[in-house]
Amino acid sequence: MPRSLSHNRKPSIRFAGALIAASLSFATGCLEEDKVTPALREASARLEALGAPGTAVPGDEFRMSEYRAAIGILRPIASDGSDVQNASAALMIARAEMGLAEIPAAELADVNQRLYDLAADARGELDVWKKLNSLADTAASFNPEEELAKINTKIQQRDAEIQKERESAAAVEKRVAELEQLSEQAAQAGGELRIQETELRDRANAMNAVEAQPLHEQAAQVRREADALEMKAEQFRAQADTIRPEITDHSLEIDRLTKQRDQLVASTQALAAKGVEGREEAKQLRAQAAAVAERLGKVTGELESLRKGDAASKLDAAKSAYQTALSSAGRARSGDRNGASLASAEIQQTLGNTLASHAAAAAFVADILNQAANAQNPLPNISSLQAAASDFDSHAKALRGEAVEALIAARDAFGSAGARGEEAERIERVSADLNAMIESLGGPAAEPEEIAPEESFEDAPTEDAPAEDQESTPVDAEDPDTGEG
Repeated sequence: MPRSLSHNRKPSIRFAGALIAASLSFATGCLEEDKVTPALREASARLEALGAPGTAVPGDEFRMSEYRAAIGILRPIASDGSDVQNASAALMIARAEMGLAEIPAAELADVNQRLYDLAADARGELDVWKKLNSLADTAASFNPEEELAKINTKIQQRDAEIQKERESAAAVEKRVAELEQLSEQAAQAGGELRIQETELRDRANAMNAVEAQPLHEQAAQVRREADALEMKAEQFRAQADTIRPEITDHSLEIDRLTKQRDQLVASTQALAAKGVEGREEAKQLRAQAAAVAERLGKVTGELESLRKGDAASKLDAAKSAYQTALSSAGRARSGDRNGASLASAEIQQTLGNTLASHAAAAAFVADILNQAANAQNPLPNISSLQAAASDFDSHAKALRGEAVEALIAARDAFGSAGARGEEAERIERVSADLNAMIESLGGPAAEPEEIAPEESFEDAPTEDAPAEDQESTPVDAEDPDTGEG
């Protein structure tokens, strides 16, 4: 076999093994002792040697060959002895068949691990799908329209302010030009009067004093008018010089506002580019997510193929193997009721554990596939995911139901074994564990035990009276937690 089964082995019918050893003591005196008893002893020795204290754990192939050899020895004489001998043969056959059932059970355990591994792969792909879609949604959700509208409003405000500053600068420039023109006109008029004054004085100088007097008075009047005009020209020039710096101030403000407007325009271009970039990034992320969805679809297909293929065949093989062992144990009931009950109980318990383990793997897969089918960003293959999740969920529920039935049967079989003393305490502990497992699988809670009426003094056995069935009480020669009976 490709892998060791030793770590998957359950304790091999401890109670039944003890009963086998005990029942051999009843084989003497049988008419077929020369054929049946040696066969029983040989098969018992082979089986007990597989778990004898102090020996190394045998390999899988050797153990399987020994189980088959024991069955080959026992089948020919399985109905040739007394009821007790036939029961011993049936129980040993059941024990060997339960050992052989380890093969399909281990193969089913391998299938369970493959289911867990594939489901983990699916969960990883699902996480990547969610992350990529979240990033894509974030990138695609960027809409610059609102912010662009706000910036455009600010640009319009800056344009209005620039226009206002330009108009103000133009008004100052116009006023300066007007003042300079007025100054020039006044200066020009003053200059003309200065020429007139000079002419008058020249004429007066050519005359005698009496005759020149009126011309001197007229020249003085012209001079005063020229002085007044020159003063007015200076005033206009001074006014122009006073307001001229305002032109520079308006120019500086226009430059400042223009830079702000240009920066705002650049912001709109950057936002528009960012919107385009976000849409492109979202497109790329969704392309990556599509590849992830394709991989997830392949994993889902592998899970479905595994469920319908290896999982189904290995499960059927394991159930068939344990049912075969259970049938053999049942044939011992007529000769060893307690031994048959204990063997059946352990087979049912092992079968229940096997079914419960496979149910847990199927439920784990169903949960992962359900998460994928209900992802916030729907996967393109959502219908196949939903179908696969439903199939695995139904499969898990059916397996849990079968496991509960097997474990209830195990509990009931343990309860009907009629064990006493330490064996009864051990069965009570096992039954408590079975009850807890049944409830964890959704099965019914165990009904409270009825308290038996107290035994009267007259009914109690005396010290001299031997306990009933004391010789046939099964005794496990080995600690239940360290080896096999």
